[in-house]
Amino acid sequence: MYFKYLISGSVIIVISTVAVIYSLITGLEVVLGASLTTLVLGIVVLTTGLTYGEPLTKLYRTYVTVL
Repeated sequence: MYFKYLISGSVIIVISTVAVIYSLITGLEVVLGASLTTLVLGIVVLTTGLTYGEPLTKLYRTYVTVL
């Protein structure tokens, strides 16, 4: 886990969700498209933060297993 990406992804998702709700209420399709794109970016950043692992950690695990 990488907490910077988790926090960044969560903040991006919250902000874009507010923008989606605003665009649905006002009917602005341009804002809706941009906010949905930002929402996808937030989901990608959050997923990256959840699945991120240090590269050396995997190497050390392999090294210890071989020993």
